[in-house]
Amino acid sequence: RVLNGATPAELALIHDVFMAVLVDPNYSDKSYLVFNLGDINLFRVYGIELAFALSDTLAATRELFVIAAEQARLGRNHSVPVTLRFVRQADSLLAMQYGRDTTMMEIGMLVAAPGSQALLETYERRFIDKFRARPHWGLDLSILKDFKQVRELFPRADDWYRVYSELNRSGVFNGRITDRLGISIGPAASEN
Repeated sequence: RVLNGATPAELALIHDVFMAVLVDPNYSDKSYLVFNLGDINLFRVYGIELAFALSDTLAATRELFVIAAEQARLGRNHSVPVTLRFVRQADSLLAMQYGRDTTMMEIGMLVAAPGSQALLETYERRFIDKFRARPHWGLDLSILKDFKQVRELFPRADDWYRVYSELNRSGVFNGRITDRLGISIGPAASEN
C-alpha cells in the first residue's frame, strides 16, 4: 500500500534502498539464486516486455524518459525499475529477437499502482509505432489486434503462418490469441 501511493521521489528512494541492500561484488552462485531478490519477489507486479533493434537502444531509452514524464503528469508513476538486456538475433520466425540483435526492455508495475494498465498500454503502443518493437507474446496487452500487424513486425510471419496452418488443421492450437489475431482454423475455431 505504501508503494502504490508513493510519490516519484519516494519510489526512487525506496528503489535505491532495495538495490543498495543487494550489492555484493563477490557474490557468485547458480543463476536462480543470483536473480532471487528475496522478499521483493513477493510483490504483486505485472508488466510488458518489448524487443527492438539493438541500433535503436539510445533512441528508445530517450523515448522511455519522454513517455515517463508524460505519464507522471497524468499521475501515473513507475513503481518498478525498467530493465534492459541485450540478446543476439534468433532464427525462430515469431521470436521477439528474430533477424536482429535486440534490446529487450521490461517495464513492470505494481498491480495496484494507480494508472498502471494505462501506463503500460501507452508504452506498448508507442514503442510498436515508433520502433517496430515486438511485444512478448506472454506479456502482450492485446495491442496487436490482427495478423496484419504481426506481419508488419515480423518479416517472415507468412512463412510461419503456412506451417501453423498445416499443423493446426484440426484447430488444436486455437486459443484467445489466435482468435484475436483472426488466425484460428478448423472446426474448433467457432468454439473459442
